[in-house]
Amino acid sequence: MKWDGKKAVIDHIKTEKHKANAATAAGSNKVSAWVSTTSNASHKAKVINAEVLFTGWIVSNNCSLLSADSTSGLFKRMFPDSQIAADYSCARTKTTHMLNSAIAPEAVKQVVAAAKSGYFGLATDAGSDENDKYLPILIRHEGPNGLIITSFLDMPAIEKSDAATMFNVIDASLKEHSLSWDK
Repeated sequence: MKWDGKKAVIDHIKTEKHKANAATAAGSNKVSAWVSTTSNASHKAKVINAEVLFTGWIVSNNCSLLSADSTSGLFKRMFPDSQIAADYSCARTKTTHMLNSAIAPEAVKQVVAAAKSGYFGLATDAGSDENDKYLPILIRHEGPNGLIITSFLDMPAIEKSDAATMFNVIDASLKEHSLSWDK
């Protein structure tokens, strides 16, 4: 979807694809439904742990989220005697949801906390993907071992990549994360 603001969102909501995805989401289980309070809870927790660990592996190895679509069957064949592998069920949709709703927000919280605890620097470079333009915002800060590390903070969409627009978008992102230019 190209960046047309409110009109693009309204047009998108009217599409059949959006309506189908919204219906699917409405019928999906909440995260709390994945964990049981019965004696089976420890097994379910182990399955969820496996799903989270593999999602982390996908991200840390820069693999496509599409790779999650085939792992469930692969794990079942690789570990036929494992009940965790038999119950593993984490394809692209669930993996994406875990990333966007749990892992990424927690990672951003840690980056923000690190930036607030000392001085930090910014790095960015506007890029585009066909018609969409993005502004990845990276924070350089002191890591836990005293080394300077670079961490991902945000990647907002932008309409154009001139200096004024880029400044305003970065400024809004810093404010959203309660970070100041003064530090």
